[in-house]
Amino acid sequence: MINASDFRNGVTFEMDGGVWTIVEFLHVKPGKGAAFVRTKIKNVVTGAVLERTFNPTEKFARAYIETKEMEYLYNDGDFYYFMDQETFEQLPLTHDQVADAIPFVKENTNVTVRFFKGSAFSVQAPNFVELEVVDTEPGFKGDTATNTYKPATLETGFVLQVPLFINVGDKLKIDTREGGEYLGKVGYLKGLMEGLDFSDDPSKGRLLTAMVELLGDLSDRVEGVEELMDDLNDYVESIDDDLAELEGSGGDDFHSINDDEYEDEYYDEMEGGEDHLHLLGGKADRDADDPETLAGSICPACSRMFFISLDDPDDAQYDCPHCGKRVTPTPLTPENAPIARPVED
Repeated sequence: MINASDFRNGVTFEMDGGVWTIVEFLHVKPGKGAAFVRTKIKNVVTGAVLERTFNPTEKFARAYIETKEMEYLYNDGDFYYFMDQETFEQLPLTHDQVADAIPFVKENTNVTVRFFKGSAFSVQAPNFVELEVVDTEPGFKGDTATNTYKPATLETGFVLQVPLFINVGDKLKIDTREGGEYLGKVGYLKGLMEGLDFSDDPSKGRLLTAMVELLGDLSDRVEGVEELMDDLNDYVESIDDDLAELEGSGGDDFHSINDDEYEDEYYDEMEGGEDHLHLLGGKADRDADDPETLAGSICPACSRMFFISLDDPDDAQYDCPHCGKRVTPTPLTPENAPIARPVED
């Protein structure tokens, strides 16, 4: 027998004809009134969860759950068959009895079968399993983000959410304890362990296994970084191509502010030593008969260039032709001038 005052997580007991295990507990001693034990308990057979309060002096019969490691063989549509690895006897179980474990278990996988008073009532999958992806949307180069997910179907039929870079044929490590959680892609270096014999020194085998798993994880991360760098290089090349195409199509009307020939031809410093530059060609020719009365300026709101009159005071305000805001323009200099764009007719 066990008193409720002795309840701890994992304790299993019989109550109301069922077998229950303590999931959470709290011993409460209020300032007034009797002490009590607040618990959350789970029926180990049906999976039902209850919140219940007990008197510390209540007594219950301990429930002794037996476990046995057995091998999952196959299912015939009605029953799932497991083999005792010592006696080779086969045990048929219904789908309800194996429902929690079977989504993560392949044939010939060892599982833990739980018994109460000699009768099997549930099956527990290994805490971690490795399963292959048989169906998912294809991953594309650069899909290395781990905070965006897509559905993937595993070889057991179980469907879970995985990162975008996962592809059909990838083998994944799954945590089965919380309903199936993706942990990562199994590193290819793990294959180096196959066929090695460490029976003479098991500790070496465990150490090498841990090292190979770590190297595999590092390899996957390096692969993701390499793909990201490839994407960045492709992006930079595309920008270079766009600029070259733009310059080729713009003809004489396209110039860089760092182009010395352009500066010599189109810009002169204003008289008086001020920093203003006025445009002697290009778009100004279309806007005024006397381009020397215009000065290039930068809109502080949208950072684009437009032209103002040299006769206006420095603090004069204008309506920016690009963003429409009324601003006091910043004088245009070679340092702050944007790349000039092709002039549109």
